[in-house]
Amino acid sequence: MFVVSEQEAALIQAAWHRGGELAAVAELRRVFPIFQGNERAADAVRMIAGWRCAGRRTGPDHPDPPSSG
Repeated sequence: MFVVSEQEAALIQAAWHRGGELAAVAELRRVFPIFQGNERAADAVRMIAGWRCAGRRTGPDHPDPPSSG
């Protein structure tokens, strides 16, 4: 188990929007070196990418992360 701050989540979400899932996995593993492999890191990234931070807007200027299924 690990705790993700809003700042850490924002870094991971920005990586997702910039470069997709693999970029977000790399960012997650940089921030949380406890992740040894990409499979579990990718699971965590998909959850974090879908989070809504307090006050986050949605709409055409703020697209949602792509779904993984």
